[in-house]
Amino acid sequence: MLEKYWSVFMDIKYTEYYYRQYKNRATRRATFIKGFLAICSAASIGSWAIWNELQIVWMIILAVSQILNAIQFLFPYQTQISTMNFFIPELCSLLNRIEHDWDKVRGHTATALNDDQISLLILEYDNEFYTLENKYIGNTYMPYSNSCKKKAIKYRDDFCKARYPNNNGKDVLNVPDIKV
Repeated sequence: MLEKYWSVFMDIKYTEYYYRQYKNRATRRATFIKGFLAICSAASIGSWAIWNELQIVWMIILAVSQILNAIQFLFPYQTQISTMNFFIPELCSLLNRIEHDWDKVRGHTATALNDDQISLLILEYDNEFYTLENKYIGNTYMPYSNSCKKKAIKYRDDFCKARYPNNNGKDVLNVPDIKV
């Protein structure tokens, strides 16, 4: 049961880091688009002085700017950012409770849990996680990202090594085959 609880904990921890990376990526993209539109708008006014020399360049920049401005509501970035702004704090709260109960699961407190209690705790946390994910993410368009996955795995592994330094970040289970 220890391994199963640890696996649930690490899966949800990975998910937290994955969505944090996803939010960062969406924020960078949304900021780039807004910045590009602002620069194009400002540059178009300033370009009137040199309009004749670089006419084709300014026409292309203005056309791209106008197209982006017209369709920017179709980009999912603002929706993704808003979704993550509500989801991530709730997920962190869940993770705090899971980590707090980890000592009980390992039997390192006066209120150590037996296998049946651990199983119920796993079920409770799994259900809460899926409820949160469906509540906040639901139908939000969020295509899978390999770069977010790689960063999430790295951050999760770093978390384990920093918080649970025994067994090279595999916690203090003394079970060498647990995959972190």
